[in-house]
Amino acid sequence: MEQTVSSVQESDVSSTASTVDRHAYHAGMVAGALTLICLLGLVKDLYAVLKTGGRGQLVLGFLMIRYSSVERVWFGYRFTGTAAWLATFPHLVLYATAIYGLIRLRRWVWYLLFAYVLYIPLSECTFAFLYPLGYLTDHPYDASVVRAEWFFVLVSLPLELLTAGLLWWYRDLFVR
Repeated sequence: MEQTVSSVQESDVSSTASTVDRHAYHAGMVAGALTLICLLGLVKDLYAVLKTGGRGQLVLGFLMIRYSSVERVWFGYRFTGTAAWLATFPHLVLYATAIYGLIRLRRWVWYLLFAYVLYIPLSECTFAFLYPLGYLTDHPYDASVVRAEWFFVLVSLPLELLTAGLLWWYRDLFVR
């Protein structure tokens, strides 16, 4: 009888341990993916800072990343020229800080990433209203560009909200 009770307790402990390990594993996968995204953003923005007045693509194996030092969007507002180049530096700091926080498992990184991931769709939608539709400039873009901008918002919005949802789901492991 005593042996049966201890084997039941051991199976409960092992199933609980595997559940916790699986949860931690998935949180680690999310953290690793976010670290990769931040690293790619850091490389892209470093390239934009070093190649002033240009835009193009960086090809890293199977990844192609677009960069631009002539245009940057913050809070839905488009910066161009020198202002765009200067606006690259906050991105560099943000990405580098996020990478450091994710690798060193800092508690504050969850708050930083969660706020930034929620900021991105707000900035995208604000930009899509202000510029392609012409509300800020009184010069709407061509209809094909407007469709492309809103298609980008429709594709990226669920992915960004999914990322925010995953951060929220695994917040117990990020914020201890």
